[in-house]
Amino acid sequence: MKKLPIAFIYTVFVSVFWIILLFSLKNCRNQEEEKTEYKQQPPVSGIVTNLQAKTEETPENPILPIRIDTLRKDSIIYLFHKVDTDAIIADYIKKRSYDIILFDDNKIGRLEITPTIQYNKIDSIPFVFTPIHKTTIIRERNQLLVPFVSIGFTNGYGANLGGGFFFKNVGVEYLYQIPTNEHSFGLKYKFEF
Repeated sequence: MKKLPIAFIYTVFVSVFWIILLFSLKNCRNQEEEKTEYKQQPPVSGIVTNLQAKTEETPENPILPIRIDTLRKDSIIYLFHKVDTDAIIADYIKKRSYDIILFDDNKIGRLEITPTIQYNKIDSIPFVFTPIHKTTIIRERNQLLVPFVSIGFTNGYGANLGGGFFFKNVGVEYLYQIPTNEHSFGLKYKFEF
């Protein structure tokens, strides 16, 4: 039975080592991480004035404030239902202000209106809109370990097989010289410009 040359055994050993290392590091490749943020922007405000009614109509059976007056004559009490003109005038001149939030969404923003009604008409509609801006941030996570393989030739009589990995900018390398059966280890530094 023929013995296998030591160079072949080392070559197979180094090849198997690198295949296992590369498969174990396949999840360490560069990955992108996406993050969405919603940032509140400065509010926009203003007032809508000089509003004209789109349509005006008078109801057939209006609900009016009624005042009941009593009159006693002899032993009989008479009740009179009268439209309370004072109540109508007081309601007409009363100024009403409202505070309404039309929407408050954490992806679009918030719209708040504060209309004022007086003399049976809308006086003004002040508004404040606070927009929210969607920002998507994509961050690239760097690979933790970057493996490499190498092959080389020396002065025409030998070959080198090897490999290693970089951790950030520092690398470690193993070389095997085939004809002389020598092993060597090296340290590398990667410059970035």
